[in-house]
Amino acid sequence: MNTSPRPKSVALIFLLGAFLTGGAVGYAATKTFDSPKPIPQFTSAQMRTEIKRKLQLTPEQITQFDAHYDARRAVLDSLRTLYQPAMDSIRAIFQPKIDSVRANNQENVMQILDASQKDTYSKMIADDKHRADSTKKANAK
Repeated sequence: MNTSPRPKSVALIFLLGAFLTGGAVGYAATKTFDSPKPIPQFTSAQMRTEIKRKLQLTPEQITQFDAHYDARRAVLDSLRTLYQPAMDSIRAIFQPKIDSVRANNQENVMQILDASQKDTYSKMIADDKHRADSTKKANAK
């Protein structure tokens, strides 16, 4: 009488184990090595639309909601108008120092990178600058 397990059953169990292990390793690798997806930037109008959609507001609620947000915007705009000159003068004083610290750090980091990493880091810096410039232009409107 043969007491050893059946070869087909053993092979099937082995393949199932390999498949499950491969799936788990693949999932873990994806979570580890994939870069996080950027969070989309919403305009004020898009943010309002998204809030209204998620809350499933009624037409009456939408009217009240818009009134509250319009009042909020008016107050913030008046505060911005009142305090913007002071903020601009403070920024004018400190921004060159902040830019200097940032540039110094970038130079220090570049010294430890190989050529490929320097290219990637330079692109990251350029992308960040482009994003900041776009945000600045959007906020100026």
